[in-house]
Amino acid sequence: DQAIDVVDSARTISFFFYRRVVDVCRAQLDVLRGDLSRGDKRLQRLRSDLEASGDRWMRDSIDLFHAAMPARIASGEVEADPTQAFRNPSFTRRHGIRAVPKARARLTSLMQVTTFPFYLPFIEFELAKLERSQGRAPQAHAHAKRLRELLVDYPEATLYRQATALIEGNTADH
Repeated sequence: DQAIDVVDSARTISFFFYRRVVDVCRAQLDVLRGDLSRGDKRLQRLRSDLEASGDRWMRDSIDLFHAAMPARIASGEVEADPTQAFRNPSFTRRHGIRAVPKARARLTSLMQVTTFPFYLPFIEFELAKLERSQGRAPQAHAHAKRLRELLVDYPEATLYRQATALIEGNTADH
């Protein structure tokens, strides 16, 4: 709730760029707090607006969020009350059903089209966790190794350490 308050107070900033960031963060927080359909619809609307205005950075941010969602559902990282599926059927269809192939396809596609290289370690880590959750250790290790190659100059980075733990067989993601 404190995060929601911070986002709401930041909304008063009149800068258009920051307003976009705040709006995207608020919609993502809605999804993460369980207001799945409303948050997802807001994200879809925002993505269309960002696409029309040429704001590829925030558009790719939404795409990364949407790509990570089915990966986290498939890996069990995101837990939800089963009644959420009935209360949010459009969200369930969009992200939950056939989550593994959707996650792979979305993450792989985003990796190929993003113009922002700083998204790549996040994408590799989501793929590594997804593959590990599906019992595909060689693929998980390959993604974790690529992540470490991307962050070779930053071995103290959280993602670098998490990739190392995944390779060494430690299943902790945090």
